[in-house]
Amino acid sequence: MAFDVTGPDGNTYRTDAPTLEEAIKSVKEHVQKEFNTKEAKDIEASPAWQRPFQAIEDVARVGVDTVAAGIPDYLAGGDQSMKTAAARDRMGWAGTALDVGTAARFIPSLVPKAIKWAAGGPLARTVVGSTTAGGEGAVYGGVNAATHDQDVPTGAALGGVGGQIGHAIGSGVNRIVKAFSPSDIPKTTGILSTSGLKAPTNVQKIEAAINQSNQGTSGPQAQKQVQDKLKSLVVNAKPKEFTPTQTSLMKKVYEGDPATNVSREVGEFLNNKLLAGGAGIGALATGSPLAAAAIGGGMLAGGKVLKGISQGGTEEAVQNLRRTMFKVPKFKGPVSEAEKARIANMVKVGLLSQQED
Repeated sequence: MAFDVTGPDGNTYRTDAPTLEEAIKSVKEHVQKEFNTKEAKDIEASPAWQRPFQAIEDVARVGVDTVAAGIPDYLAGGDQSMKTAAARDRMGWAGTALDVGTAARFIPSLVPKAIKWAAGGPLARTVVGSTTAGGEGAVYGGVNAATHDQDVPTGAALGGVGGQIGHAIGSGVNRIVKAFSPSDIPKTTGILSTSGLKAPTNVQKIEAAINQSNQGTSGPQAQKQVQDKLKSLVVNAKPKEFTPTQTSLMKKVYEGDPATNVSREVGEFLNNKLLAGGAGIGALATGSPLAAAAIGGGMLAGGKVLKGISQGGTEEAVQNLRRTMFKVPKFKGPVSEAEKARIANMVKVGLLSQQED
């Protein structure tokens, strides 16, 4: 079937292809190939002293295109996009390496700030980091695809997956290193009461409150107990009884942080059996018992996971308090949150560089 297609150079080409999409792709490839050949011949015919400057221009053009997801060329119009594509063609695999390196160094990321704001336990930080990196990757991939005349959903999917994979790589390295490192959780003193002590220290008071909260209970109940007991210590404390640092860290346990509080509230909402049952009954009304079971059970399971994330945040705050009291340094993996974001940028750009027009 013959189609009349306008190429990126503004000329119209009559092309035989099974579909219009195939015709457009064929014309784009043909025009870009001719443009690449012409540019290569022009460079070959130029004086030798100009060629290093052309190489520098290629690097700059490709670097800007990567950092800005193709937006400058897209806005400039004309043959700017073809010039950048020709520069990439001349650079070959060096261009891909440049893309990956440039992405790591210059593409900004909100992952470290998002994790710092949300805080919470290890699992909460992983979820927030992975979600943020995936979201950034999806936005970048979609924009990059749109400005390079590629399939936007595919670009968004590749960028999102790449961001999540990259972040997971950094987290995985830290977990492996931690598994072979000394524990950063202080050994418990086992003290349960200070009533028999003449002059209990602050450490003994705090340890007793923490240990009491874990007696004969676990899960959400233990979480609430340790929060209530430490809050009681702070509220009922004499002036300057605890140091400012101790008071601040105890407040972090019972006041919580965004990740801990939100996951607890949403978890309790989803774990409401009446709510989950109502949702299941609603789905059953559609005539699908399987869907009803999946929705009701899924809500309860999701609620349990979120409450576990919240408990992990409280436990992290408790151990941060104990680390400070016992002067035990907190484990810090070799890959920082900023470095995880850089790896995420590298992976997403690497995947996107393989996307076909």
